Amino acid sequence: MKVLCVNLPNKDRIVRRFCGSYNSPSFLFPPQELLSCAAALKSWNKAEVFVVDAIAEKRDLDSTIDFIRQKNPDMVVTMIGMECFSDDIKVVTSIKSSNPGAKMTVFGYYPSMFSREVFKNTNIDYIVQGEPELCLSKLVKAMEEGTELSAVPGLIQRGDGKSVPPERMMDLDQLPFPDPSMLATNNYKEMLMRGPIALIQSARGCPFSCNYCVTSYGRKVVMRSPENILAEIEFLVEKGFREFRFTDDTFIMSKARVEKMCELITRKKLRIKWTCLSRVDSLDRGLLALMKKAGCKRIYIGIESFSQKVLDYYEKGIKASDILERIEWVREVGIQSSGFMMIGAPVETADDITENKDGLRRSKLDFVIVSKLTPYSGTPLFERLKDSMEFTLFPYHNFFKDMAYENRMIAIEKELYRAFYWRPNTLFSLFRIMVENPRDFFNTGVLFLKFMLAKDQDKQHPNFI
Repeated sequence: MKVLCVNLPNKDRIVRRFCGSYNSPSFLFPPQELLSCAAALKSWNKAEVFVVDAIAEKRDLDSTIDFIRQKNPDMVVTMIGMECFSDDIKVVTSIKSSNPGAKMTVFGYYPSMFSREVFKNTNIDYIVQGEPELCLSKLVKAMEEGTELSAVPGLIQRGDGKSVPPERMMDLDQLPFPDPSMLATNNYKEMLMRGPIALIQSARGCPFSCNYCVTSYGRKVVMRSPENILAEIEFLVEKGFREFRFTDDTFIMSKARVEKMCELITRKKLRIKWTCLSRVDSLDRGLLALMKKAGCKRIYIGIESFSQKVLDYYEKGIKASDILERIEWVREVGIQSSGFMMIGAPVETADDITENKDGLRRSKLDFVIVSKLTPYSGTPLFERLKDSMEFTLFPYHNFFKDMAYENRMIAIEKELYRAFYWRPNTLFSLFRIMVENPRDFFNTGVLFLKFMLAKDQDKQHPNFI
């Protein structure tokens, strides 16, 4: 069977993940979930698989449709994003209309949640719920053998509406390695790093109870072994990669596993750089030193707020009093840190904003990323706030009904950015980064200044880092 995996075109540089999507004008990641699907179908089904990234290749819809026609696949597989949901729905509908013989198969958070509505408003054939690899492989096998599709776990067919519950992958070491070299690798890089970059998912799921978060396939955590992670790193090094982003929801969930991975990297003397995401309370002084020695360049830390009241509202499970000290640990070992901040909790007051400004000014962070609160359907926080939300799928809207509140959140974002980036030590640090990465620094700086100076903002504005 011939399968084409396509990262859908969009006028913006969209990065799509199962647990979120965002506009990324200053960096771009390869479509990791699609590459994983392609690897599984090639390895398990011996399918003829192609991958096209319309975002990286700057293809418009017509060019993408022409490419699909040239390949003439039996099946087209794609992921539907979240913030770009309306655009993606229009695109998959057009692709299916232009290639009626190819089975259009989609996956993603919203298709998994709202399959009936997606079928009603599109002409697609199949929706894959949850983790896609096993379901897609069993779907392709059933199609080739002519067996009943309704028995495929996680698959929903048009006109059926029923499905066997999706399967979780309980042994991620069995997944074949995604191969970014199927794409033009020079298109992909992390902000203010040289590139090209490859993504590695070393675990799936997140056990923590933050009430605003969409996790990658659920709360149950399944981890790959350190040896399997090392094997993928070596596979990617052979493909020419030296920079990696671990995309786990929280990379440091098991200290012992990360220690072992770092020891293996160090023992192999692999000269690589990598970044990851972490909770504040997962940071460990000794482990950070091992991570630095193994090539860790930057850690993205979920802070959200320096106010304990706000952290408790989000059910974050961390102590505000620990944040500054643990960030300083990261600085001490020579790893860059970038903090995620989120504003807009209904309990947030002017005193909490002042507390955030003070925390940012005192912190040893290298970067900060401030976002306004967006509760996503299916999360506990959305259920709490849904009467205050304007949420529709067709067209996609997800924001607070009170537009004055939305605008106030954007104003507070700018206040926090000024509190952090206008301080002398941050400006000095940014100057050093500018010397190392002048072009990236200039491009990102221009976008940032446009955002800071603009009077009116889109509800979904770019992520700079």
